[in-house]
Amino acid sequence: MFQQLQKSFVKNAMLSFSLVLVIVLVLLNGIYYQQTIEQIDRVATMLIDHNGTFPDAPSTNPPVNFLEELTTLGTEWKKDDQLSTRYAVITFSNQQIQSINRTNLVSVDEEVLKKQTQEIISGNVQSGWIQKLRFRLSKGNEESLLVFVDANKEIQQIKRLLIVSILVFLICLIGIYGLIRFSSKRAIQPFVDNVKKQQQFISNASHEIKTPLAVLSANNDLLAMMGTENRCIDSNRRQIKRLNALVEQMLLLARYDESQSSIVTEKIDLIQISKEIIDDVSPILQEKGLSVQFQGELSCVVNADKSSIQELIRILIDNAMKYTVIDKVITIKVSAGVFCIANQTESMKEEQVNQLFDRFYRVDTSRNRTTGGSGLGLSIAQKIAEINQLELSAELVEQNRIQFIIASKNR
Repeated sequence: MFQQLQKSFVKNAMLSFSLVLVIVLVLLNGIYYQQTIEQIDRVATMLIDHNGTFPDAPSTNPPVNFLEELTTLGTEWKKDDQLSTRYAVITFSNQQIQSINRTNLVSVDEEVLKKQTQEIISGNVQSGWIQKLRFRLSKGNEESLLVFVDANKEIQQIKRLLIVSILVFLICLIGIYGLIRFSSKRAIQPFVDNVKKQQQFISNASHEIKTPLAVLSANNDLLAMMGTENRCIDSNRRQIKRLNALVEQMLLLARYDESQSSIVTEKIDLIQISKEIIDDVSPILQEKGLSVQFQGELSCVVNADKSSIQELIRILIDNAMKYTVIDKVITIKVSAGVFCIANQTESMKEEQVNQLFDRFYRVDTSRNRTTGGSGLGLSIAQKIAEINQLELSAELVEQNRIQFIIASKNR
């Protein structure tokens, strides 16, 4: 149980950190990409505003204050920018190309530029991408201008940032996992100590209760042997028997919690075990007018401890026998390797089904007087399933029909 708790803690912590890292890296790459595109578009706009040529370089006077530095950040350009920028300028009129200036973009063939220009002119897009070229279109009354800016260098920078971000993400995940794994035991230790104290308390209390119960039972039997006729003797005998059963269940649950029960796994057939248990309780079934129907596959083989699984199936069948109403049929079905025990019951809500495996939980507390039981049976059954690497769950098929499902965790 504690290992599962530790795994759950590590899993949730890793998911939280991973989500934060992903958001940070997506924002970082997204902002960088957006700023890069805006910078390329500014260059293209500047070329259009100056008829396809770079203007004179602005003044190199430094900003007078921090606010001015922030305002001009990313908008200034130098003479070096003109030499490093690869671009082509196409002029056209009435969708007919007038001139192509690719002096600064010799790597792209002129015919390719013509073809791309025709595609852009025939469309309604003012700016966008054609492969690694960023274009911007300006239409005039007499003459229009189309500028291509080679963004290959910027795209490579974006890719490098993305690769570095992914590497940083993976390195951070490995480091965070190591830290969380190292600190997880310490983080859950207060809870572990509290649970162990509760388990020890239940175990000690159960052992302490057994002694006075044995004395009470012996005294009650002695009174009966002495010929004392009192209806309280029979009542005492029933209550002592009930308390003994409760103590045994609490001890069994404590042993499973502490993983002290010995588990010997072997291949067992849940259908075969169910039939053996039904044969044992057939007199009770007849007395209550109940019947059991088998449906689906003829076997359901799992790798588990036979004695504990027998106890699990016995608990589920006993639960169905106690709470079956109206339709007096208990259905045991196997489909795709999933074992189900279903029966009609009183109307239930989904939230009640989710609490069935809670210790001492009763759907209707008044049932204690008619059906007996302590509310620990299903808790013990789920604990047995856990130690055998099985999943036990409850499902409300209809408002008054419930089924308990046993399935392998590795399916």
